[in-house]
Amino acid sequence: MAVTRQRRISRSKKMGLAPGSVVYTGLKNDRELKIDLIQYDSDSIKETELKTTSECLSAMDPAMVNWFIVNGLNHTGEIESLGVQSKMTLLDIEDLVNIAQRPTLSSGDNYLKVILKLLYYDKGHELVSEHMSMVLFNESLIVFHESDEPVFESVKDRIRKTHGRIRSRQSDYLMFALMDYIVDHYFQLTESLTDKVELMEDQIFRGVDQESITNDIQLLKKEVVRIRRAVNPLIEITGRMVRQEDELISDSTKVFLKDLQDHVSQVVESVEMNREMIWGLMDMYMSILSNKMNEVMKVLTIISTIFIPLSFIAGVYGMNFDYMPELGYRNAYFILLGIMAVLILGMIFYFRRKKWL
Repeated sequence: MAVTRQRRISRSKKMGLAPGSVVYTGLKNDRELKIDLIQYDSDSIKETELKTTSECLSAMDPAMVNWFIVNGLNHTGEIESLGVQSKMTLLDIEDLVNIAQRPTLSSGDNYLKVILKLLYYDKGHELVSEHMSMVLFNESLIVFHESDEPVFESVKDRIRKTHGRIRSRQSDYLMFALMDYIVDHYFQLTESLTDKVELMEDQIFRGVDQESITNDIQLLKKEVVRIRRAVNPLIEITGRMVRQEDELISDSTKVFLKDLQDHVSQVVESVEMNREMIWGLMDMYMSILSNKMNEVMKVLTIISTIFIPLSFIAGVYGMNFDYMPELGYRNAYFILLGIMAVLILGMIFYFRRKKWL
């Protein structure tokens, strides 16, 4: 429900506006602007917190890798100002704050922009999608995200270490490291999704309440659709980054991007496998329900079949004729009950022999 509401808000905010209008389409409008700057080279590292985007360019050090982390997409004026100073087009700046924008890759005269979705399960086990943009320049990388959670902590820890590949490489490798971090999240996500599907299979075979199962299956369908929207475009994005001739991405980094493309393909295959399994869950559940209904109908049919001859006998001797010879016997009642019992036992024996019982 929250995702549907967010989509409606996104469409309504952009309706009627000219292309290139920088409008935040998300729901987190009370966020404070926060800009973290991490500057490093093979010998040193410096971390700074900036208050405004106007400080970003003046804080740049061309001799080091400059990693800007901008959190607070609702501050569109600050973000537009930073984009203009960085010589980005208004169409690309617009995508930075448009959370409905699908993952994509675009390039300008002096930059490369990648839009991704960071997916994870929150404490309530609900799938959360966070909009994230990366803009790569020669000496810097600017990351825009709306996440409330601290992200890229493992990458930051790698940078803080004295030794490591990431400290000896440029901003293009940093971009790869962040994309690899996001894809690793996708792996965890697909594993959790597979566990959910397998658990639901067990619940179906154990005969859990129908309403609960159908609701859970519908939620899984929605989750896999959201995951596919975020993951599938990454095959095209990584493929273009490997193939295109761009001085912003070195050949040595393209080797790692090729490996990342293989990882993305594995994630896509896992998502498609889970999608097929989820779609099969409802068919499996309906088949089990149908089999149970057939068992019930079989039992009711056998009971009805057993009572047909008994009802016939009871109907015949229930007629009010004056001259029915059997009614005059002293033990006629018990004889009739005995005949009925023999019929019941005989029919049960026959049904068992035919394996209908």
